[in-house]
Amino acid sequence: MKALGLLLPALLARPAGAFHRQTPPVVALTTSGDNFLPRLPAQGSRIVAAIAGNGRQIFRFEREHDALVPLTSQGENDDPTVSLGGNTVAWDAQCNVGCGDGGRQIFLRIGTVTIQATTDSTGTSVNPTLSGTGSRLAFESMGGLAGGALGVRQIYLRADGGTITQVSRGAGTSRNPALSGNGRMLAFDSTSDPTSGADTGVAQIWVARDGRAAARLTRGGASSQRPAISTDGELIAFESRADLAHGGGDAGHTQIFAYLVTTATFYQITSDPRGCSGASVDGAPHGDWRIGYVCGGQGYLHQLRANQRYRLPIDGGDTAQAVAEMGFHFVVVSTTANLLGSGTTSGHQLYLVNLFKRPAVPVASDAFSF
Repeated sequence: MKALGLLLPALLARPAGAFHRQTPPVVALTTSGDNFLPRLPAQGSRIVAAIAGNGRQIFRFEREHDALVPLTSQGENDDPTVSLGGNTVAWDAQCNVGCGDGGRQIFLRIGTVTIQATTDSTGTSVNPTLSGTGSRLAFESMGGLAGGALGVRQIYLRADGGTITQVSRGAGTSRNPALSGNGRMLAFDSTSDPTSGADTGVAQIWVARDGRAAARLTRGGASSQRPAISTDGELIAFESRADLAHGGGDAGHTQIFAYLVTTATFYQITSDPRGCSGASVDGAPHGDWRIGYVCGGQGYLHQLRANQRYRLPIDGGDTAQAVAEMGFHFVVVSTTANLLGSGTTSGHQLYLVNLFKRPAVPVASDAFSF
């Protein structure tokens, strides 16, 4: 495991409204190792990351001070997710000693108190996501929790108070849950057939609303997966290898898609022969949304209603993630491009990029609706 390297400048607190004016063009969150951002974007002014150090530890970024604050100090921790205000953080960790059940379990930190949120005898509870308030927690497990079948990876929802219910069904593999800000909408991908429950081997996007049974959203001959939901619950972005706009056949490369819940409209955001992945969603002015993603090692943002695509101001290196979060003027990236100098770094470093001072470049959009 590579040594941990963090940049923690001691800056005075600043008014939230002036954050983009007072933040430097680039803030380095790490300086060594090979680091990656969580699967889902944060829903507010705090971000979290699992960073290589003494094992793999969870840090929360406090934007008022441009500082990473450690939340764990030992063990192998991963898949962090944070509530809207940053008070609640969840992650999964390897628990071989002192956890009672062993394997991977979900942990919650509420304020300054850390609790074990799952008691999964199979040790397969991973990949959590929180609602905006932190009162609802979704995750995946093969543990047969809440009466489910043992050995089948399913999506579970833990409500405030600790009650766990099973959301996905069938013999297929269900993964990658995403919750809306209010926790009333849950999206995930699953290979289960909606009628027979058989395992189709091809993942589709599923959505469960207001406690009702989950329904399949996509119908393609190739996998659609890794959904992200906007905080307001109106937009679901995901990646798919299926040509969803033209019969659903295998397109050969993964592209970024979005689904607008209020109008039941699909959008194909990219048609890039290099393939695109890692969809994230954040709000934008005038009721719009920003979708972040990567194509061929280059980061992009797309404003949906404005139908405007932007190339992030990153030249060279490999950008593995471009996450739309922390407000309209910001994006958080994992890249080997040295954003504070020139050339590349030995591993992927995490940066907060202030697009107010380091603007993204408008480029032609090939997005369309269907």
